[in-house]
Amino acid sequence: MRWATTLRCGLVGMLAALLPQSQAAGLRLIDIPATDSIPVLNAAVWSPCARPAEAKRVQAFLVNASRNCPVEGRSCR
Repeated sequence: MRWATTLRCGLVGMLAALLPQSQAAGLRLIDIPATDSIPVLNAAVWSPCARPAEAKRVQAFLVNASRNCPVEGRSCR
């Protein structure tokens, strides 16, 4: 099961690397607490960001992102 999480994180990292270089990606790591029947869920939330990206290590992966950057952009409404 651990390998599946690592694979998913790797796929997300590869997709993020394909984003245009002119717009940085904000990265926020969140942990959703466990319940009696469900284990803890670790997640990464990507968003547009005005800050420049830096190389960040997320588990076994190196990603270009700006950690905890405020969300930049407009609503789709």
